[in-house]
Amino acid sequence: MKTSEQIAHTDKRSTRFLRALSGLTAVACVGTLGVFGTHGFVDNAGARATGTGITVAAPAVSLVCPQGFAADGSVQGNSGVGVDGIDDQPVTIAHNFAAALIGGEGSVGYGQLPVPRVSDADADNELNSGSVGAGVTTPPAPQTPGPGGALVASEATNSRAAITRISESTGALYATTADRAVWDPVGGTLTAASFLESQSGGDQRGIAAASCGAAASEHWLVGGSTSVGNSSMLVIQNPSLTPATVTITLWGPSGRVELAGSDTYIVPGGAQVSALLEAVAPEQRRMAVHVQAQGALVTAYLQQGQLDGITPGGIDYVTGSAAPSRVQSITGIQTSGVGVESDDASFVRLVVPDFSEPVNLAEQSEEDAASVDSEVIGSARLYLLGPDGNIVLFGAEEIELVAGSVQDVELGGVPAGVYSVIVEADVPLLAGAASVLRGSESPDQPLLGTPKDIAWVSSTPALSNPEYTVAERFAALELGQDQFAGELEQSSGSGAVAIPAGVRGTVSILGVPKVEGVEALGAVLTDIPLVYSALESEASGLDAPENQGESTDEELSEESAARLERWVPNISATVVGYGTNGQVVGTRDVLLAPGQSTTVDLSDFGNVAAVAVIEGEDSHVNWSVALNSPGLSGAVSHLAPVAVGQEPTDMWVARTQQLQ
Repeated sequence: MKTSEQIAHTDKRSTRFLRALSGLTAVACVGTLGVFGTHGFVDNAGARATGTGITVAAPAVSLVCPQGFAADGSVQGNSGVGVDGIDDQPVTIAHNFAAALIGGEGSVGYGQLPVPRVSDADADNELNSGSVGAGVTTPPAPQTPGPGGALVASEATNSRAAITRISESTGALYATTADRAVWDPVGGTLTAASFLESQSGGDQRGIAAASCGAAASEHWLVGGSTSVGNSSMLVIQNPSLTPATVTITLWGPSGRVELAGSDTYIVPGGAQVSALLEAVAPEQRRMAVHVQAQGALVTAYLQQGQLDGITPGGIDYVTGSAAPSRVQSITGIQTSGVGVESDDASFVRLVVPDFSEPVNLAEQSEEDAASVDSEVIGSARLYLLGPDGNIVLFGAEEIELVAGSVQDVELGGVPAGVYSVIVEADVPLLAGAASVLRGSESPDQPLLGTPKDIAWVSSTPALSNPEYTVAERFAALELGQDQFAGELEQSSGSGAVAIPAGVRGTVSILGVPKVEGVEALGAVLTDIPLVYSALESEASGLDAPENQGESTDEELSEESAARLERWVPNISATVVGYGTNGQVVGTRDVLLAPGQSTTVDLSDFGNVAAVAVIEGEDSHVNWSVALNSPGLSGAVSHLAPVAVGQEPTDMWVARTQQLQ
């Protein structure tokens, strides 16, 4: 409930809005309305002397978090195997929720969706959404202060923030904004929330984290597997009042997969439902999923876990990637420096979504699921980008694309580090990635082997084709025949990420080239300096310069020297870290060349509870945060800023020339 002061403030803003529009009567018929804004967090006083400044109330948005894998606490025998000395080891399970309100006005209230019940894939598809938790209202609404959350507000300054951390809930939390935007570039408002689960041992050893996302009509989930030892649970959340009818489409190595059950789900308002994908699409070692909702907007993600025999293989969430585009951008991919032939290599996943008739599961075996003999419809070029340039991936310079076929490009042979990727293709495609890290073997549990963890990394719409953002358009396309537009739309990378407790974060930032088309982007990418890895060259039997990043211009070829000379840093951004008290604890200015990727270690700022990246003037970046757990070797996860398309709350309006 709003206080009297908040109601009065809202009334004043409404009055200002009506007065501003009073001089614009019948604007739709006799004139046009000009709207002006800026991309940075700046003081706009007097910036538009000829216009009228107005403030409109920000719409309420619910940022919905994933559900936890397990309950909090310390348990015995979580490994799930009956081997003496293994199944009696204590396992600590912890959850951390974090929210950050940076700049602007307004508040955020917290609630919790009911625990979902796993679908049994019955023909009538009746899903029980569970019961509403105690003290939680449905649909979501700001809550009063209490154990489940607290009402917090940030001050209307760009240098202050309000930070909230909750460590007593298993997840499915949501943060609902009130009178503030999720992202307002003019008013300088940023809102972010995230959820993290940590398990110290057992089958699900590792950390899993995700930014809490806003509801939408479509979600593209690039990641997961249902092969032996893997489990992928699809969770669909509906934070709105009305029920949603949700249809899912799934692709595997052989193309679109016919599900062993219904592909349609009913999600009640204020509830969440889930389905085990290994029950409806078994033995899909590589997957991508499309979720489409009607009747209400929803959020969707995959809860992924894997085992190698009895050795933990990691847990994580697969969240939404950018819609199909001829260009995809990914940041924050961690590599551990393993060889080309290693099973522990991180990888990039690619698929061209095909909505033609699916592959019948009864006619598909595990063997033929790994190979596709369909017609090649185009090719893609993958650029692995670091601070010194493009890391050469021998054998992956040109990747053939088959409609609907999900394929992985291994990053073995790449030195240990955090990298970014740009994928440029002839046809619109989806992209994602996975960071894979090996931990240390426990001396108390030698039979478990050496565990590893996985972090699924989503692509972001830094450079996109607006024509291909809706799934229905793909149904009418002839992927092997049609010509696909090359125009690109650039999206801002300013945003924030809330950092949960107990992890270490590394910000990965990519300088996004300023181009208007795929052809121009290709020219920029092919002109980036090349970096040869000694690991790659030794494994492939090819000769390559050693330690090229440290070589002088005289030791490089003339072409490489010319590329370095042309690779001029002209893209700027500022990384801002906030402490648990909401105060700025550190800043770092970054200057990048087009296609250059670098990192900022947040531990240099101290105890960081939130991070924001602010683009410089006429600059665009893509960024995310790679996570590791100091107390759990090899544990890895990933957080990305959430972009919510909405009008800024502060804008300038002016009447232009009347129509004749």
